[in-house]
Amino acid sequence: TTDYQIGVVSLEESIRETLDGIVGVHLDKRINLPDVVFDRSGEEGLNAWKEVAGTGRLLLLDHQGSVSDSSLMDKIEFMAASGCKFIFLDPIAVSEVDGNVNEAMDKAMSDLLKLCKKHNVWIGVVSHLRKTSGGKTFEEGAFITEDSLKGSGSLKQIAFQIIGFSRNKYSEDEAERQRVSISVLKNRFTGHT
Repeated sequence: TTDYQIGVVSLEESIRETLDGIVGVHLDKRINLPDVVFDRSGEEGLNAWKEVAGTGRLLLLDHQGSVSDSSLMDKIEFMAASGCKFIFLDPIAVSEVDGNVNEAMDKAMSDLLKLCKKHNVWIGVVSHLRKTSGGKTFEEGAFITEDSLKGSGSLKQIAFQIIGFSRNKYSEDEAERQRVSISVLKNRFTGHT
């Protein structure tokens, strides 16, 4: 609903899956499910596509399964240089550099920060979580902390904000299974968490 151009880099889904998700949110229905009636080439599908992607404000990265770190940064910078003011990277993933994943993550986060500063853009990075050691798991609604982020400490050090989403997927209560807790774990601008 804004006039800003939005870039989306979904490394775990195809462009069609990403677009189906965004169109589904727009229509308030899960169009990717087999029992949902949705004709992509019919009037509803064409109108939804025009409203979501037909304006030219949505730029999706066609990564074709994987990209190398330098190639990924080049493509994100292209999005920023093309006018995207908001870019979503889902998830942050790095290849090992000489066997050191933490160094590769540090470099990726540093490169993303430089892109933000150079092009005055916002980049939202989705991070997977570490496995919990004993006790309640994140799938059971365990509280997320900054140390829960999978990867190097640069994720929590460089990020301007960190927002955690959790829910208990295994609760016997349907309402609890669908309830998402949102926690602001870090907010560099205001300090409010």
